[in-house]
Amino acid sequence: MLFQKTTVAIVFTVGVLLLHIAYAQDALKDALTSVEKATAEKAQVQAGLKNNVAKKRELEQGYRDITAQKKDYDHELSHFNDYCSGEFPEPEFSARKTWCDSHSPPLETERDKINGKLQALDEEDKTRITEAQQLSQSYQSVNIRLEALRGNLKDLTKDNPKCVNFDSLETLYCCLSGFDSGQCTIKP
Repeated sequence: MLFQKTTVAIVFTVGVLLLHIAYAQDALKDALTSVEKATAEKAQVQAGLKNNVAKKRELEQGYRDITAQKKDYDHELSHFNDYCSGEFPEPEFSARKTWCDSHSPPLETERDKINGKLQALDEEDKTRITEAQQLSQSYQSVNIRLEALRGNLKDLTKDNPKCVNFDSLETLYCCLSGFDSGQCTIKP
């Protein structure tokens, strides 16, 4: 009878230990999966930030182009105003008035075109700035999550001295996955 009780106690203890080991393995697997997802998300956010910077450069070039067009327009407008202002005797007055009347609409069209392009650039830049702020917040959020995951992984690996002292989360992931540092393909 004592033998049966001891056997039952041992079987129970082994069962509890196996459950504990299975739980630890599941927790480690979940943590590693979370690291993998967060690292992929970080890469996506970094790509978004890179695209945002490229968009900023493109918009800056657009602003430079508009500035050059505005400078040309201002020069034409100055010439127009100089020629179309003042008092002149006839027939010069009529000739100038005819010229000014024919050149005023194209200048107004050019002004409206420049202002439209400038407004469109401003709207695009406003959207880009909003996206950059959202990407920046996402980047900070991912880094905070990765730090929390780092702490969680260190807690889960405290019994594995080979993987405890890694500074890089990616290197820790590689160690826990059973790869040597040269074999791991995770990119920070």
